[in-house]
Amino acid sequence: MTDAREGRLMGRTRVQGARDGGSGMKAVLLLSGGIDSTVVAYQLAHWGRQVHAISFHYGQTHQRELKFAQRTADKLYFRHSQIHMSRPFGSSVLTGAGTIPEGLDQSVVVPGRNLIFLSYALAIALQDGAEAIYIGATADDAEVFPDCRHEFIDAFQQVASFADDRPVPVLNATFVNETKVGVIQAGELLGVPWEATYSCYRGKEKHCGRCGACAARSQAFEALEVTDPTTYNRNPLVTIEKAGA
Repeated sequence: MTDAREGRLMGRTRVQGARDGGSGMKAVLLLSGGIDSTVVAYQLAHWGRQVHAISFHYGQTHQRELKFAQRTADKLYFRHSQIHMSRPFGSSVLTGAGTIPEGLDQSVVVPGRNLIFLSYALAIALQDGAEAIYIGATADDAEVFPDCRHEFIDAFQQVASFADDRPVPVLNATFVNETKVGVIQAGELLGVPWEATYSCYRGKEKHCGRCGACAARSQAFEALEVTDPTTYNRNPLVTIEKAGA
């Protein structure tokens, strides 16, 4: 791997307008317990950031992910807050409105999720005096989830600039140009323990192997020829069926 490639995978590529801070900079991280946000967590620890990680209980079918988020925060000595939303989202299969599909389609989109999560993160960052907010959105996510796309990230930063008279934190989506393969490559460089991450939409002890999140996880490890420590209930899908495919 070239030095340039390694540097990019360690998170040096950001959305336009983002900036690096020095060691000790305060940051707020959206931490779900999945691969993407966990790798970002390890990046921030590697850089010596003072991190306040926040996770959300929003009625998701895969609440098990929150246990993994807590473990990562504890291991990295991050401050961790879990926010319980009193009115869960109701129009997605990820919040119980239907059956989790095999592969990916629009039924897994949780309307407004990152808009709300980032609004919380902004308020907390302003309260903490943090200089940056981090989200683990990827290029793969952007194919299905509108609130993981460049346009959304850029628009939120612009709206945030009007939310307070003080300078607002910079929103960093370090992997917005990377696929899951690139994220796992970065995690390998950082020594991320993959068994300490959780992806499955069905939320059982064993990953189902059939939902879109399980398939993306399995295929990325396979593509990199990296050992996948995940126990799947069924053999993972070989290809991920996506809406419009």
